[in-house]
Amino acid sequence: MNDIKFIRDDVQGKKNEQLQEILDVLKTKPNDIDVEAASRFFYYMLRAAHKIAEKKKEEEEKKDKIQEIEQKKPPVLKGIELKPSTMHKVWRETTHPITKPKQTPLPEIPTLKEMKLPEIKEFKKVKEEKVEDIIDSISNDYPLILFKNTKNETIAQINIIQQKGKLVYELTEPEIDLRLVEETKKLIQKKFEKDKKTIKDEKFLTKNIKKSFKKLKIDYTEEYRDEIKYFLLKDLSGLGKIDSFIHDPNIKTIICDGLNKPIKITLGPGLEITTNITYTKKEEIDEQIKHLGLKVKQEVSENNPIIEGRFYHFKIQATLGLGDAESKFMIKRMP
Repeated sequence: MNDIKFIRDDVQGKKNEQLQEILDVLKTKPNDIDVEAASRFFYYMLRAAHKIAEKKKEEEEKKDKIQEIEQKKPPVLKGIELKPSTMHKVWRETTHPITKPKQTPLPEIPTLKEMKLPEIKEFKKVKEEKVEDIIDSISNDYPLILFKNTKNETIAQINIIQQKGKLVYELTEPEIDLRLVEETKKLIQKKFEKDKKTIKDEKFLTKNIKKSFKKLKIDYTEEYRDEIKYFLLKDLSGLGKIDSFIHDPNIKTIICDGLNKPIKITLGPGLEITTNITYTKKEEIDEQIKHLGLKVKQEVSENNPIIEGRFYHFKIQATLGLGDAESKFMIKRMP
């Protein structure tokens, strides 16, 4: 009996051949170059797919945010007409224009140049023949002893001398390291402010003066102690350099015209004499004026640079220098 042959036997045979070829290829070891190329291709395909996925995700997130914002917007009212308020209508129809309130001009602030120290009346020049008469009348009062030490020796005095053909009111004081005075003043200041009699407590003073010497590493002597006490009395009085002039009953007026200008005084019936005392630092003269302000119970400052008042039988006038203006003062003994 003849074998039966199907019409598509040739098709099956071709499939078997193709299958065999695939098996042969699988059994064959792949080329290294081909493997590397395939790996690279696969890597870049994966990378591209990852980027596409990320971009798609970002776009979706943006869409979600836009939808969120749209949902939060207030609904648009359609068909509603907003009419102007009554107040708006009244304001629009009014015929009276709105006027700004008048501003009162600020008062002019006086400059320091306008605020001058009251002028001192000019003293009539004393005729030369009368100068000698005036000096003779007060000559017995000089030298004026201001302070003596424990040995009864004069350490501070005032005298009237002739210098380059002119009369000079000369104050003679001991030369001392002023650091000792400042240091002692710091030690006794608080107690002195509570009780002014502290300055007369010899034991208390000596104890604190010795402390100052020790701190500044200076050898202590009794003479030094008396000299420091003299300067302490002047400084704590609040009158400083001019304290000595206050104690001279012949002085009628004390005049300071500013820095590096000798203080002037008037004696008797209008004899003006230059002294040997000068303020050389602005801080020094300004501090003096502030102390004078305390005497007349007035605070001196940039806002209140001028003071005028009475202290016992003295009239005090002073101005604190600001800018180019000089600090100056005048003290006049009242009758």
